[in-house]
Amino acid sequence: MTSQHKSSDGTMRATIRGVGLLLKTPIGERLEQSIRLDFPASNNEAEYEVILSGLGLATTLNASKVKIHNDSQLVVGQILKEYKAKDERMAKYLLKVQESLSQLGEWLIEKISRGENVQVDALAGITASFPVKESTMLPVYVQATPTIAESHVCNVSPKKYDWAVDIRAYLQTGALPADPKHAHQNPDTSIPLYPNRG
Repeated sequence: MTSQHKSSDGTMRATIRGVGLLLKTPIGERLEQSIRLDFPASNNEAEYEVILSGLGLATTLNASKVKIHNDSQLVVGQILKEYKAKDERMAKYLLKVQESLSQLGEWLIEKISRGENVQVDALAGITASFPVKESTMLPVYVQATPTIAESHVCNVSPKKYDWAVDIRAYLQTGALPADPKHAHQNPDTSIPLYPNRG
């Protein structure tokens, strides 16, 4: 599959702990993916995860048109605004899907029957049935956290004194630190690393 394709269409199916994804291009190329969800997820959350994975892949491949097939009436209905997402997690998933869809030029989502989703069911079953190390038929992606999980940011305050600046200055120009407290002794030889100025 190359990024030159203008549209993709995906068939997606979720099972417990595993989801299957099938992307098809207008010229018939196929990309199959099994994804193991390494976190607790309801069936509907798994359906959203596979849709988000498919949309992410389609966006990466520069698709401008996407047609999504999914067998979850609830998820398809929420995306089409026929149903409301009352649960907080489902609302987060819906928002994430809407954000992804807004990056595309054109999209369509259709509910299909489970019988039309046999191949994608099999992809999901591979991941759900076997440990990842035994799934050698195709690459299996292990997703450790839900797509809607908030990332945590650690704020770091700048240091008042950064000893690396003194060392860098000494190595580049031979300049000694301005503060004699920062000139430490070498513990092996008791010879000052920076001679006293004086």
